[in-house]
Amino acid sequence: MTTGDTLSRAMRERDFGALETVLAPDVVFASPLTSTVRFEGREEVIALFKIVREALQDLEYVESFAGDGVEALRFRARVGAEPIEGVDVLRLDEHGRVREMSVFVRPLPAAGALLAALAPEVVRPAGRWRAAVAGAMSAPLPVMLRRGDRLAAWLVRPAASRAPAARRRHRAARARSR
Repeated sequence: MTTGDTLSRAMRERDFGALETVLAPDVVFASPLTSTVRFEGREEVIALFKIVREALQDLEYVESFAGDGVEALRFRARVGAEPIEGVDVLRLDEHGRVREMSVFVRPLPAAGALLAALAPEVVRPAGRWRAAVAGAMSAPLPVMLRRGDRLAAWLVRPAASRAPAARRRHRAARARSR
């Protein structure tokens, strides 16, 4: 069983004791949501993963890749109603334990929903007012990003491909008004 297999099973089953066995004592986790926040040490990373796991529903790992001292795990889940997919990149130490982990997630609305779910909980140990500020700052993101995602899709589609659908809607509206 690889480090990635153990990590994915531990996350799916919420087995944080097993997770502890695959993390190096000085593990570093780089946040997928901000470049300024890193979690350092096994204790901090496990505390974060407990919060993350509460936010992710229907977590499933669908693919894994391995190279020399590196493993990657592709996953799918939901954050509330938002489907999310991502990749965990694990850099291993000489004992096969995770020494560095980076996570990449998509689509953008799901990343915003994840941030909104995690921010208040991650900040809560620093104080309730900080958690409230983090929650207030991140709460509008999912709605804004969902709307922006739809608008971007519309903007990217060439006008010619939108025209037939617009003509069908116009004809249907005229037919209803007769």
